Amino acid sequence: MKAMKAVLTAWMTVTVLMAGFAVAQEGTPRMIGQGAHVCSSWTMLRVRRQSYGAEEWVLGFLSGVAYVGSPKLNPLLGEDAGSVTTWIDRYCRDHPHNRLATAARGFVHEHPH
Repeated sequence: MKAMKAVLTAWMTVTVLMAGFAVAQEGTPRMIGQGAHVCSSWTMLRVRRQSYGAEEWVLGFLSGVAYVGSPKLNPLLGEDAGSVTTWIDRYCRDHPHNRLATAARGFVHEHPH
């Protein structure tokens, strides 16, 4: 069941990323799911220890970037889930009105590897 969730999450992330790349020239990519939520939601869920779905979305998004990106674009190289969520925590604290997808994209820009 856990493996099936991981595969589904990765598939959904790749689908969302591909849709986002298709409309990138037209403006801000459309996000569906946790990525469309604002950072203040992330922070609230983390405080309540109810952030599993949001964390999985971010990790799936970052995995999807590595999967569909060039060989030199692998934001999770050398990172673990804890370091990613700590980075997103800081970003969301500093930018509470930005979308979670924007935070994840910021992580990619700072960790391109």
